[in-house]
Amino acid sequence: MTPEFLVSLYEVHVGRAAHALASPYLGRLLRVTGRIGDTVGNGRLLIVRFDRRASPSAVRIEMWFHGRAGDRVVRSPREVMVVGSIHGVTRSQITLDHCVVESEAYRAPVDLV
Repeated sequence: MTPEFLVSLYEVHVGRAAHALASPYLGRLLRVTGRIGDTVGNGRLLIVRFDRRASPSAVRIEMWFHGRAGDRVVRSPREVMVVGSIHGVTRSQITLDHCVVESEAYRAPVDLV
C-alpha cells in the first residue's frame, strides 16, 4: 500500500463511495519517506509535512507526532522514514497519526549521561 494508491481511490470515486473504499485502510500503519518541510507544534502535538518540492509524489503527507515522539523530528535536508496510523485520506492528502521516526539513520543522537 502506497500513498499514491490510497489517493487514487478518490480519483475514480467521490463522496461516500470513495470513503467506503478508503475506510478499511484507516487505522493501518503506513511507512513514508521524505524530507521534512513545514512543522507546527504546541508542545503536545507536532504537525509535520514533507517538503513537496523535494518529493516526486504529488501526495501531501501530514504527520501528527504526540508528546516526545516529535522531539526526533528536525528540519533536515536529509530524508527521514516515518511510520504512522492512517487517520484520513482525501484526493490529495494523507494524514497519519501517532507517528514515529523509524529510520535509525536519521534519529537524533541520545545524550549519554
